[in-house]
Amino acid sequence: MELRTFISIEVPEDIKKKIIYISKKLEMPGVVRVNPKIVHFTLKFLGDVKPDKLSKTEGVLSKIKFKPFNVRIKGAGVFPNEGYIKVVWLGAKSPEMTELAEKINETLSELFASEENFVPHLTIARVKRKINLKPFLDEFRDTEIGKFKAKSFFLMYSELTPSGPRYRILREYPAEE
Repeated sequence: MELRTFISIEVPEDIKKKIIYISKKLEMPGVVRVNPKIVHFTLKFLGDVKPDKLSKTEGVLSKIKFKPFNVRIKGAGVFPNEGYIKVVWLGAKSPEMTELAEKINETLSELFASEENFVPHLTIARVKRKINLKPFLDEFRDTEIGKFKAKSFFLMYSELTPSGPRYRILREYPAEE
């Protein structure tokens, strides 16, 4: 059985509370808010993975070494652009997170397709129709949301259910203190 998997950094509860406040500003027709309890930084999406490949992935990821690093969550943005919004996100200022994502991408290059142009972000909403979010973006584009120290990354799997995705940790990869 294949598991829908990804690699992530989890967000502390105090920051999730701030995200709840911000995402409530997106309560409007055509916008589906992501449950703030499950927001995370995706370092790499792996897709549906068979058990043997998953086992190899776990082993390869265990070779990655990194130190704990600071993550500053600052500013809101959208993908792909403000004229055609599909995703609303909060950004992260952390060169170390970008370095870790690149290291993961490189380390897994023999098992998974390479990803280009990593943009550290937390998805807080998906947009289902044309919408003007200029007032929201003007309010939060440069807002400092919070900061935390990332001390590990996780291999996760996502179970899609009628009430939304459920995430489960397959394995944690701690930083070297």
